[in-house]
Amino acid sequence: MWQIGASRRNRGVLGVLVALGFLLSGCGPSAPAGSNSASPPKAAPAGSSAPAASASAASAPASSSAPAATGDPIRIGVPLSLTGTFAATGKQQLAAINVALRDMGNQVANRPVEIVQIDDEGTPEAALRVTRRLVERDNVDVIIGYSSSAVGYATRDFLHEVKKPTISVAAAAGLTRENKSPYIWRIMFSNFQFGYEPAKYLRDKVGAKRIIFWGADYAAPREGYRAVKEVYGDGIVREIWTPLNTMDYAPYVASIRPGEADFVTIAAWGADGARITEQYHRAGLTMPVYGWGSFTSEDVLPGFSPEAVNGVQSSNIYCSSLDTPANREFVAKFKEQHGDLPGAHAYLSYLGTRLIGKAIEMVNGDVSNPDRLVEALGKARLDDMPTGSQSFDANQALVADFFWLKVELENGKPVNRCVDRIPQVKDPVQEFPVAAP
Repeated sequence: MWQIGASRRNRGVLGVLVALGFLLSGCGPSAPAGSNSASPPKAAPAGSSAPAASASAASAPASSSAPAATGDPIRIGVPLSLTGTFAATGKQQLAAINVALRDMGNQVANRPVEIVQIDDEGTPEAALRVTRRLVERDNVDVIIGYSSSAVGYATRDFLHEVKKPTISVAAAAGLTRENKSPYIWRIMFSNFQFGYEPAKYLRDKVGAKRIIFWGADYAAPREGYRAVKEVYGDGIVREIWTPLNTMDYAPYVASIRPGEADFVTIAAWGADGARITEQYHRAGLTMPVYGWGSFTSEDVLPGFSPEAVNGVQSSNIYCSSLDTPANREFVAKFKEQHGDLPGAHAYLSYLGTRLIGKAIEMVNGDVSNPDRLVEALGKARLDDMPTGSQSFDANQALVADFFWLKVELENGKPVNRCVDRIPQVKDPVQEFPVAAP
């Protein structure tokens, strides 16, 4: 087996705190259809005294039939990557959270809801800093956010120590294993989850017996690789590991021999995934490409070269073209809020917000006792969601269908098509009881 190694690179960048205002429901006009009301304005420098963005979470009036909310507001901390490699994903997450709050009438258990939104920059250092700020200065009651596994791990100990109920959209597998905390619930699939059952499907149903595994060199792809290796064994004929934010992939592309594998599989997301695919295509290589997890999620798909991504396959926890009444309604509301199709992180941020709202309803709006609130979260269940019924399992992780996707061009633009469904994919905790290698 061939392996190309790359040392990990410190991705620390200057911290940016994004100030973003939302209009109070009924206090001003709602955002026009198709507008991007989730895009942040100019950011305040790191370390400045500028407060985190805080507002009643309504970009459109609640239904006139809903009673007016009373009492002190429930404050939801929303740390998201609004700058850096995962910025497109973070902005979609913010829009989806606002759609969820609109669906909830911008209140829970007859209490108004405020979101306190801040940029975690997609880096562990910044994420821990802004998470402390949300808890210690902004006094949020619950947190929903994140997207990077490295960020999920970096904030875990602090959130556990302060007993802050949190729904994490990071795929960090350890959050439901050796680093499990009763206060942190992972709504994104784990890195083992995106690698294990989908690898079986790729091998057995697609017929890919020999693959190249290309991963960005950090926690998420490394964890996912272990699951894929368990399925493929020596069928992985080459490994390629590249640092985050690599610009020139030519030396890595040049190492690939035409025809040495049935598929080139890639576990790198955001701008990195788009650059790899483009440079692979330009090199004239024709082995088909499969992307692990949210590789072609709708939040990043517009950043791909249409010619390069056409025909790429993937499997994900969400498919925007799923033809169900609930999904059509969600997509329409999201496009009104953000202008684009929702991706997996957006959908799961919507779902997480609805689930935390359901749990708050179950405790009659009393968020003062974190243990009681997370107990309710474990019992919360939502039916008639865009992809069906949703709940957490005993390990505080989401059990969900995966959708097998293939990118096609529609009027010259890439779109995901739902090809097949892998039902009720669970996090394989028994097979991988420990996330750390």
